[in-house]
Amino acid sequence: MWTLNNHFSCDHCGLFAVLYDSYTPFGCSSYDPPEPLDPTYICKKCSKILERKWIKRFKEERWKLGDWRKSWAEINAAKKCNISWVNSGGVGNLQDKSNFADSYQYIPTKEYKRLSKLPYYGYCTECKAENKNAYCSNPECDNSFNKVNEARAKLEGA
Repeated sequence: MWTLNNHFSCDHCGLFAVLYDSYTPFGCSSYDPPEPLDPTYICKKCSKILERKWIKRFKEERWKLGDWRKSWAEINAAKKCNISWVNSGGVGNLQDKSNFADSYQYIPTKEYKRLSKLPYYGYCTECKAENKNAYCSNPECDNSFNKVNEARAKLEGA
């Protein structure tokens, strides 16, 4: 927290110190109108304590959630625990729920790397080529963008 004299006091311990880290949790301080929670500013000592808390959450409690705006303590703890954050939109293949991870959660880094290599829109059901923007990437396939548009034009013209 910043004082009127522009000095920083840690939001965790309350002592005057040098600003070292900050984070903003998910949620709202008010629902009418919705306002995000204020950021929490912490000193170096409290950042180290917070990092140990995150490591405990990740390892012992199998915690999958995180803050909206990440602190360096959370980021370092996630790296030490070999987990990665999934941003909005998720990661993986939308057609196959076993190869997709929903957004806003931590998953193992190995799984994140595997899922991030899969095409987001999946594979074509007819020719097995990769889908791009919900259409087959193979121009000769009936599910390709050009073939689908030609079929629509024939239907509209008939």
